Amino acid sequence: MQPAFSLITPCVSASPAAIATLASVLEQGCEDLEYIVVGDVAALRTQLPPQFDTRCIRWVGSQASNVVSLMNEGLSLAGGEVVSWLLPGDLHFDDTLAITRQSFSADPTTRVLYGDALEIDAAGKSIRLLGAKRFRRSRLERGRIFSQPAAFVRRSELARVGPLDEQLRHWADYELWLRLAAAGVQFVRVPRLLAAERHGSASSQPFRRFANSDLASADEFVRVLGRHRRRVGRGPAAHLGLQRVLARDTPPTDFSTLCSEALREATLVQSQWNRAWLPSPWQRPLLAHRVAKVVRRDQRARAAGVDETTAPPQIQRPKRFQMLRNRIHRLVHHEPRPLGIPATYASESAPPDAPMISIVTPSFNQATFLEATLRSVLDQRYPKLEYIVQDGGSTDGSIDVLRRNAHGLTGWESRPDRGQTHAINLGMQRTTGSIMAYLNSDDLLLPGSLAYVARYFHEHPDVDVVYGHRVLIDVDGQEIGRWVLPPHDDQVIKYTDFIPQETMFWRRRAWEAVGGTFDESFRFALDWDIILRFQAAGLRFVRLPRFLGAFRISEAQKTNSWWLPVGRREVERLTARALGFTPDSSTIRRHIRHYMRQHYVYDKLYLLGMLRY
Repeated sequence: MQPAFSLITPCVSASPAAIATLASVLEQGCEDLEYIVVGDVAALRTQLPPQFDTRCIRWVGSQASNVVSLMNEGLSLAGGEVVSWLLPGDLHFDDTLAITRQSFSADPTTRVLYGDALEIDAAGKSIRLLGAKRFRRSRLERGRIFSQPAAFVRRSELARVGPLDEQLRHWADYELWLRLAAAGVQFVRVPRLLAAERHGSASSQPFRRFANSDLASADEFVRVLGRHRRRVGRGPAAHLGLQRVLARDTPPTDFSTLCSEALREATLVQSQWNRAWLPSPWQRPLLAHRVAKVVRRDQRARAAGVDETTAPPQIQRPKRFQMLRNRIHRLVHHEPRPLGIPATYASESAPPDAPMISIVTPSFNQATFLEATLRSVLDQRYPKLEYIVQDGGSTDGSIDVLRRNAHGLTGWESRPDRGQTHAINLGMQRTTGSIMAYLNSDDLLLPGSLAYVARYFHEHPDVDVVYGHRVLIDVDGQEIGRWVLPPHDDQVIKYTDFIPQETMFWRRRAWEAVGGTFDESFRFALDWDIILRFQAAGLRFVRLPRFLGAFRISEAQKTNSWWLPVGRREVERLTARALGFTPDSSTIRRHIRHYMRQHYVYDKLYLLGMLRY
């Protein structure tokens, strides 16, 4: 039977990266798959773990040392209807082939399909999302718009345009996509996370950050552009100009001299490749600006001693002109400053017949922040509080913190669990309150929040779920921003989760209406899952006009380290469930545009002192 998929991996050596690549493919099963491994296969076969089913692998020995030649050899042997290739270190996720199979089946006219990818370092750690852009030939001609491991093409199209160009070493795949586009092939984007591309692998380096490619790669990119587009833009020209200057025996170190020399080289690049190009009065300043920008970026990277392409995102650095931006989903708005809470917050009083409020805190090795979290709840002196801490067997001093505060807790337990969601479920099983919430072990409740929430529920018996505005704090408890939210929007919540979890409270009747448990298959988006289940059950949400909680930002927290790829996968599941399809980023932006405009107005009025919370 002819396989549906042919995947190709060229291996010059039996490296751990190659083993990881093979494992990522074999974990998906061998159904309708032909996996061609070309190169130094003898050593590779002996190192592959025995638990994998290798029946779909076709081992092809070759002495070629050129990766592009090995890929062409594999392509010539491929028998599948759809073809893709993974270089050593690149990965497919566990459902990549299933997503691709479904997409090709849904539209048999699809010739090339691509999706989003994740950039990972040598250890397999996430660096950033390589978000694929919507296809336009003009956009593709300016640079790569998707990552190669996340692209699949019908074999018939490859036969029509020919194999990879073996004269290229960095941009062979990109040059192939340009040929396919020139042949009129339609590219289709699927808004799913399909693959991981290892930074620094033998693949063509993504030309996303000009300041981090070497001279050979930059020169080859310009040659490919000149061959297909007959025009080289300011960015590639500026970068190649800088690389030519830096490649000299004694490159200048002065900024102005470096810019001047790089501008001269960039002008030569454009005059060489761009037909009838003359440095007109308005073109030269634009090119000079781009050259200066590239030089400045390169100097910053060299001064810091880091490669900006592999450095993790700096979440603790506010963006420029933050006052003019939408600030929902941004984690840092300003430099740290003392947390300022109105004095009236602490004077809030509970209703006469105060309802029981049950709060669960899951924790594991969070002794640094746990004490502050516990005190933020216990110091509110709410008369009917049921507070349970479920610890996952911490070894960092958390137990001592719990023992010191045991007199204020309804109960606590420390034993191994299956993760945060399981810990919350264990704690919730022991609660009895009519109002419920959970608070992570590094977040805070603001003074008076419990009394305020209890009073609101008492006065509004038709409301099922409430939440408030959010304060952002750093590891030292200093304020670094605030989310001021507009009124709740039931339609927008299907596209994005804007509800601050640490500020959310719900009635027990709402909890019982959705099954009385968190879905333990979610590790990141468990709060959005329960929100969407509340919404599907027809429950009423209200955004309260008050800051109720503080969300702590740290480099190591789950919100940052798990978003790629765990969080992205879970979000795809939830949007598909709520909407019936997985929206791309432009669709999401279109449907939340009105809500974000409202947020902008509320936020600016609050900053101007015209709204007080």
